[in-house]
Amino acid sequence: MGFPGRWCLMLSCGLAAGCVSFTPDYSEDLYGKLSDVASQLTKVQAQLSTSPGRKVDYAKVEPYFVAALADIQQSREITEAAALYAKGRRSQNATQELNQMIELCQSAIETDRAYYAANGQSSNEADNIKTVKDTCSVARNVEAMMKR
Repeated sequence: MGFPGRWCLMLSCGLAAGCVSFTPDYSEDLYGKLSDVASQLTKVQAQLSTSPGRKVDYAKVEPYFVAALADIQQSREITEAAALYAKGRRSQNATQELNQMIELCQSAIETDRAYYAANGQSSNEADNIKTVKDTCSVARNVEAMMKR
């Protein structure tokens, strides 16, 4: 390998090492909690799909919403602790962004849960749950990418 080859190799290794220092550490606990959120939302979807043409009472899906909210709250606690650790470090911004994604997920779950509790199942509830699930999957996918 001549000079240009070595230079490219050193540059690519340096860039890769530099990018790694900007990302927070992967947390198996956080990924597990975010996966649990997805699982609970899938249970809401399953409950809706097993009753086509009939409205599902809120009481049948409430335990899944509550469990999802508990899991997302635990996820927030994990990222808030990570944010304290990352304060002043290169990974601080990435940690804050991840925490914002989790807050958005929590807000989406709570909004859909509150509407369902107050008004019953909407005609497009299956779409609503899919949207909430997709919103929450962003944080989980980002955390998965942190695994090195």
